[in-house]
Amino acid sequence: MANNPQLHKAFVAGAIWDQSLKKWMRYNDLIKHPNRETRDLWIGSGKKEYGRLFQGFKDTPGKDVLQWIYKSEVPKDKQVTYPRVTTAFRPEKEDPYRTRITAGGDRLDYDGETATHSAGMTTIKTHWNSVLSTKEAKYCTADCSNMYLESVLPSPQFVRFKLTQIPPRIQQQYRLHKYVDKDGYVYARIDKAWYGLKESGKIAHDDLVGHLKQYGYEKTQRTEGLFIHKTRDISFTLVVDDFGIKYTNKTDVEHLIKCLEDKYTMKVDYDAKQYVGITLKWDYIKRELVCSMDGYIEDALKEFQHEPPKQHHYGPSKHEIPEYGAKVQYVQHDTSAPLNQEQI
Repeated sequence: MANNPQLHKAFVAGAIWDQSLKKWMRYNDLIKHPNRETRDLWIGSGKKEYGRLFQGFKDTPGKDVLQWIYKSEVPKDKQVTYPRVTTAFRPEKEDPYRTRITAGGDRLDYDGETATHSAGMTTIKTHWNSVLSTKEAKYCTADCSNMYLESVLPSPQFVRFKLTQIPPRIQQQYRLHKYVDKDGYVYARIDKAWYGLKESGKIAHDDLVGHLKQYGYEKTQRTEGLFIHKTRDISFTLVVDDFGIKYTNKTDVEHLIKCLEDKYTMKVDYDAKQYVGITLKWDYIKRELVCSMDGYIEDALKEFQHEPPKQHHYGPSKHEIPEYGAKVQYVQHDTSAPLNQEQI
């Protein structure tokens, strides 16, 4: 089902373009989809996400990020946030139907530092050029699955879920009816760096950097997001949980991955087919790299619901033929209807 032609990568936040219905669909729409197979896929994806965040579900191990509690267990001085459910279709992933439940971080106070410094595109492209210009150098990519969920918050936060939005099988497994308040909500304590919290990115990043430092991997002094090893001939760029790795000896990559696997679940692609959303085609004999963003324009046209004109033209708008011989050429006025508030 990874190549389902009805679904496309999401550009509208948290939504999926459904080709059969010709519209963007969010999680609550997908779990009511008229196509039973599609509907079951997204219901299953949601159950996996609840299992991952809590104490597991079937063959999905729990990360103990959240813990169900009674409303009375929420401290009086603590605010309570809401969950947001987002979806994405990622055909390059092992499990392409991805549901993520995130925290509404705008409802919670946090006064600490939140900024994290990832590698910028200039650094990444320079790193790629370094691979091509270094004899026998190669490139691979790796990603750190559930990186955020491995880091503990210094102080717990709290969230509430509407019981009716939780899959029945999850309600049964965790016996949630005993936690429900009079308004139909169930509460949970957030113990780890759940995505969506203002502090999560900084905490998870600092944990990762601290973990790598134990094994000799350190940030370069003047280039954000670029790491080197004290003695090994290896370097990598880091964007959140994605590693772009330059190496000349495969044993150095194996050392890096082994160090990371002491704390995280890692996936490695020695062919380096994609990094930060860019498709990569490496030719180490010609020392050449071809970069592309396959499907980007097609998805952008879907996002903006752009209907192609009947007569093709090579500009952002139709060419207006000038009136040759006229002393004054007037600009053609836009007669289209103004955008309404929702469109804006």
